[in-house]
Amino acid sequence: MKESWFYTSDGISKGPVNSDKIADLVLKGLLKKSDKVQALSTGLWVTIIDQKEIQEIINRPMAKPLINERAAVKLKTYLDEEGLRQELEFVDLKPIFWVTNWKLIPLWGVLSLGVYQLYWFLRQWLARPRGYTKKNDLLSGLSIMILFFPFTIFFSIESEPHFRKILLLPHRPTLLAVIWIIGELIGMNAFQFPIARWIAALLSLLFFVMSVWPLMVMQRYINECNEALGRRKQAS
Repeated sequence: MKESWFYTSDGISKGPVNSDKIADLVLKGLLKKSDKVQALSTGLWVTIIDQKEIQEIINRPMAKPLINERAAVKLKTYLDEEGLRQELEFVDLKPIFWVTNWKLIPLWGVLSLGVYQLYWFLRQWLARPRGYTKKNDLLSGLSIMILFFPFTIFFSIESEPHFRKILLLPHRPTLLAVIWIIGELIGMNAFQFPIARWIAALLSLLFFVMSVWPLMVMQRYINECNEALGRRKQAS
């Protein structure tokens, strides 16, 4: 028999709910895998990631169509009435976010003297899906300042529902954004420090690597999720 659970949100205990609801909350980012839930049958608090029943639902491939059957019938009826009778296949194979070779990011970063990183953020911003949570709307408003731009992009990628159904980002987007900002700031200003030039050069190289690593992590995550979803595109 399937278990029912109590969970805590904003300091308030809620439930009981079934395992499907807990899995849905994890996929939407409202609960973390490390959070604890209370089993109705035993009263024990257990970690979500240790519950096989919930994990199987989280890792289950997406089976629902992009639009439901009722909506599809309405759309086809409308098109038929307009004289646009044709067979339609509601399959979207376009990649979510920009797909490129994550292994080449350091090379392009060196060849462009760091400009490629800004280009990467721009491409991901232009390719992002529309429709965000209030948190992402707030970050988008702050993104007029370049230091907030990584937070906007990284949170958008990490919170994409199709991606979370396939795979969860192994690192927190906040941490990756902070690492990128620190790497950029110190890497660009290393030669301004009162130190020997060869030490400044080593520092600049070290923090350059530090700044490209978050982009490689995010790009690899984008590529793997799109591949798993069947949204293939030749990497540039």
